[in-house]
Amino acid sequence: MSLQGVKGPSYRFFHGNSKEVMSMQKEAMARPLGLSNNIFPTLLPHVHCWTNLYGKNYLQWYGPQPQMVITDPELIKEILSDREKLYPKTKVPEYVQKVLGDGVATSEGEK
Repeated sequence: MSLQGVKGPSYRFFHGNSKEVMSMQKEAMARPLGLSNNIFPTLLPHVHCWTNLYGKNYLQWYGPQPQMVITDPELIKEILSDREKLYPKTKVPEYVQKVLGDGVATSEGEK
């Protein structure tokens, strides 16, 4: 991916970036929440940090699985519209479908 210009934190054997993410979350939660409505650095400190460090789109590791993080609004729009079916949705278990209903997150195609 680095040859394609996609950067990100380096892979760590077995746990990927999970330990870094947990450490950043623990540190962020230890700080008091300010009076502003800017809670993003507290809720997702790893995304906030790595977006500033690697750019709007980067690669992180969840254990041995790579995850592409997209924060560029134009790319998000393209992925969510997905007219060519290039980005399949993960099939959710039936009990999750009952909780979430038949909405954007769980349905495929037009309704």
